[in-house]
Amino acid sequence: MDKFLNMYRSGDDDDNSNVLRIGELGHETALGILRTWQSKIRRELTNHQWRVVSNALRKCSLPLFMSLCFEETKKWKSYSPASDTAIPR
Repeated sequence: MDKFLNMYRSGDDDDNSNVLRIGELGHETALGILRTWQSKIRRELTNHQWRVVSNALRKCSLPLFMSLCFEETKKWKSYSPASDTAIPR
């Protein structure tokens, strides 16, 4: 992150007050938020699909990754084969 901040710092301005570092949300919180998002768009995942998502969120529960998982799950169908319901690494 520091390398990224150094790349985009303007001049001698060392003020990072406009940068908000967001850490991992935790598995249960991330899964709960994803369930809420699914509900809001009136979608449901199969048990297998929820396990895929849950396993991915156990490895990483950063908000950006959670959002990417959500976008990926919107492509899935209930009849999608297991091979088509994966979260890319």
